[in-house]
Amino acid sequence: MRLVKQVSFTTCGQACIAMIANKPIETVIKDTKTDGPMSIGQLIEILDRYGIAHAERNIRISKKNPVPSPCSILTVHTNSGYSHWAVLYHGKYYDPEFGLIEGEYTSGKITSFLSVIPVEGEIDFSTLTACGECCTGCEKKKSGLCEGCIESDGHCKEWEQSGRCPVYACAKAHGVPFCGICPAFPCKELPQKIHWNPNIVERLYRLAEEYRKCIH
Repeated sequence: MRLVKQVSFTTCGQACIAMIANKPIETVIKDTKTDGPMSIGQLIEILDRYGIAHAERNIRISKKNPVPSPCSILTVHTNSGYSHWAVLYHGKYYDPEFGLIEGEYTSGKITSFLSVIPVEGEIDFSTLTACGECCTGCEKKKSGLCEGCIESDGHCKEWEQSGRCPVYACAKAHGVPFCGICPAFPCKELPQKIHWNPNIVERLYRLAEEYRKCIH
């Protein structure tokens, strides 16, 4: 992902959309018809306009959801006391005001997040898990909550009660690295198996298209 800096104090939301949609910030400002602060509703509206898949709602950081998803728009309460938007992309923080941040985010407190599926360039399919996620840089993996699906052969801590991730096991049984290129895709079981991503079918279609471009 390419860092896009905000062009004024109030255009952090537009800059985040520019990064996720891979568009110039000037285009986003024109399409949103504002260079002022953006609400979560306005962010979702422009994501929909650009056809970018996202979660249905903003999720607050809590004991149930202690870390943001690997690709998400972050709601930040800055150290200076104002609200701000930034992007988390596979372990790195792309902040329109404070720049690219690796490691701990120290420019404020992250209070909530909206999961998104960015328009990506070249994808490293060796790091892509069966469900279409990418463990590299995942906050859960970095914090030790999960070893990673590929590294554990599907035996992640999150699935220790059932023994193995059912999505990983299904992909292995069908002889494919991820669901999007499975002959049975999209199967009726998919939304239930990957229940945490309501836009999973769209994401896997997109990944499958990129994968076929890479191998041909």
